[in-house]
Amino acid sequence: MTSPPPLPGEEFTFNCPECDQRISADVSVAGSTQACPTCGTEFLVPGLGGPADNEESYSSFAWAERTLIKMIIGVPRFIFWVIPRESILYLERAVPWLIKLARLGFLVFVWLGIVLWPFGLIHSYREAVFARIATNDPLQIDLNGIWFVAFCWIWFALAICGSIWGTFYMVLRKRRRKKKQRRAEQVLAGPTASQG
Repeated sequence: MTSPPPLPGEEFTFNCPECDQRISADVSVAGSTQACPTCGTEFLVPGLGGPADNEESYSSFAWAERTLIKMIIGVPRFIFWVIPRESILYLERAVPWLIKLARLGFLVFVWLGIVLWPFGLIHSYREAVFARIATNDPLQIDLNGIWFVAFCWIWFALAICGSIWGTFYMVLRKRRRKKKQRRAEQVLAGPTASQG
């Protein structure tokens, strides 16, 4: 048995389709567009009587659908963004030296990869040469292999020189910056500081 429809001037309650906030409103706003006082979302206020049940059930299904979509999106975001980010932030607060050590280790790993990558190829090339020897394949002088090994050693030498140059360049740049800063401070201090 259904309850009789409310009379004009009475209030009825319904849920916001976005935040599920329970809202009370006058019967006169049924079927009109209103804004939720909590989240500000504008939505169609359900009507009264038989059609209200259908709209309310549709509203519930829409809310359930949006909730499931948010849950589906939330799983990878939580696993691949929130947990690693929060873990790193916690470690930065708890043991900052560990994060600095990890960053330093990563940078050393990248530098070694840049400097030494050709030697991995040399190792593969040597294995190919040894395979040819093991199969009694006539081994001729392989100029490509000689050039390749020479390239690897030249790359290594240039990478070491570039690393040393980069270090000195950064030190010199830092000194020049400090020198410019001191000059700017002297200019701002004016002639009284240079006389005193």
